[in-house]
Amino acid sequence: MATALFFGLPRQGHTNPTLPLVAELVRRGEHILYYSTEEYRAAIEATGAEFRDYGDIFPPDYVSYINNILASVRYLMQVTQRIIDPMLREIQESQPDYILYDSMALWGQYFAQLLRLPAICSSSIFPCSWRMIMSVPSSVLKQLLSLNEYWRIITIGRHMHQKYGVRKLNFMDCLRSESQMTLVYTSKYFQPFARLCDETFKFVGPSLQSRPHIPPFPFEALQPLPLLYISLGTIYHQRNEFYHCCFQAFGDAPYQVVLSVGEQTALEQLGPIPQNFIVRQSVPQLEILQRTSLFITHAGMNSASEALYYGVPLLAIPEANDQPYVARRIVQLGAGISLSPKQVTAPRLRCLAETILADTSYARASASIGESLRQAGGFLAAVEEIQRFKQKHGIDQALAVPLGQHRSASRSSPAQQNTLGF
Repeated sequence: MATALFFGLPRQGHTNPTLPLVAELVRRGEHILYYSTEEYRAAIEATGAEFRDYGDIFPPDYVSYINNILASVRYLMQVTQRIIDPMLREIQESQPDYILYDSMALWGQYFAQLLRLPAICSSSIFPCSWRMIMSVPSSVLKQLLSLNEYWRIITIGRHMHQKYGVRKLNFMDCLRSESQMTLVYTSKYFQPFARLCDETFKFVGPSLQSRPHIPPFPFEALQPLPLLYISLGTIYHQRNEFYHCCFQAFGDAPYQVVLSVGEQTALEQLGPIPQNFIVRQSVPQLEILQRTSLFITHAGMNSASEALYYGVPLLAIPEANDQPYVARRIVQLGAGISLSPKQVTAPRLRCLAETILADTSYARASASIGESLRQAGGFLAAVEEIQRFKQKHGIDQALAVPLGQHRSASRSSPAQQNTLGF
C-alpha cells in the first residue's frame, strides 16, 4: 500500500479527530508517518502510525497566540519558516506517495508543493470565508484591523515564495483549508455558508472512536437527576472564578453536575465542592455526554460536535479563536444559547440553564444537527474519500474494504457506533 506523511498540529482539538482515521488507514495497510510533538506520541503510536517528532519547533508560549486570529496566522507562518529547511531532506527520504496535513499546519501545503505530491487537508475547524469572518461580533473583528500583522504575514509569504518557488500564501489561504481535497469533520448542515465550499470539501462529520486512555470516573455515583456537564476544554480551563460561579449557580439546584477543570487546576484550590457536583481534572467526555441533559462549554469545535452528535443542547461561553463562530452557529440553528465570558454570573448561568432545559426545542434542534453529523459518515467516510482521491491521482491500489463490512456501515447510528467501540 501507499506511504503518507501526516503533518499534525500538536493540540488535542486538532489531533484527536485524526486518530480514528489514521488507525483505520493503518489497519487497511497504509504506512502513515505522523509528525507531532512528544506529548502526543503514545496516542499516535496507538493507531499503528509511525510517530515523528517536530522537536522544539513549537515554543512553550505558542498557546498564547490563539487569542488573536492574525497573530495565530503570523505565528504559524513563522513556524513554517523554521520547519522547512531542517526537515526537507528527511521528508524527501521518506518517499511519500501523498501528504495529509492539518489545516493549520501550513508547512504541509509547502512540503506538498516542494515534493510535487497530491495533498489532503484535514480540517477540525470550519473552513473560513470572508462572509463567515464578518459574521461574528465586533470584538473579534477588531483583531483583523492590525495592518502590522497583515504586513508581517505578507512578508513571510513573499520570502517563502522567493526562496522555494512555492506560491504565496495570504491570510485567507491560511484559514480557508483549501487543498486538492479537504476533509472537514462536520456536516454540510452545520458548516456556516456551506454553499461557498466547492466539491473539493468533503464533509465527513466528527471522527469519533473510544479513546484508549479513558480517565476513571464513578458512574455509579451519578444521581437520577438531569445531568449538567461543564467543561472549558483543554486550553481555557484555569478558570477558578468561573468554577466558583458554577458552584453558586447549581450547588442547591435539582441537578447532577459533572465539572471537568483540566490537568492544570488543583482540586484543592477550589474550596468546598457542593454535594451534587462531581469534579475531576479530566473525564471520559463521550461517555458523559451520552448521559447529559445540558452541556456548558467553551464551544470548541470538537466538544460542541461531540455534544451535538448525541443531541445535547448547549450553553456556549466562547473565549477566542474559532469558538465565537461555533457558538454563533449553535445559536443560529436553535441548539443552544451563547453567553459572553464577561457576562457570566451565577444567576445568569442558572437562568439560562433552566431556560434551555425547560424548552425542548433546543434539544430537538441539537438532535437534528446530530443526525446530520452521524449521516456524514465519520472516519469511515473519510477513508472512502481518501480511496477515491488515491484512485484519481493514480496512487497505489485502492484501500481494501474491511472484511464483512459494507459501505453503509459508515452511517451507523450512535447506539450502533457505541456498540462497535467507535
